[in-house]
Amino acid sequence: MKEVRAVIDRFENNLAVLMVDGLKILWPKDKLPKSFHEGEVIVFQILADHEADKDREQRAKDLLNELLKDEEESETSE
Repeated sequence: MKEVRAVIDRFENNLAVLMVDGLKILWPKDKLPKSFHEGEVIVFQILADHEADKDREQRAKDLLNELLKDEEESETSE
């Protein structure tokens, strides 16, 4: 698991401006706990969602098979 540390630089309207290794990231303020404040260090954990990958791959295969089936049916009816 990879962790990324960010500092809440400031809040602008509905966004939190996070600084990560000199890069600025705009994050929806309502996606952070209300207790978080400017200057606080936060940690993001980066994980792969393998189950979602499998589901997405299966949906793509199903769609491709449906398109190919429709194409074959169209060719045989001509």
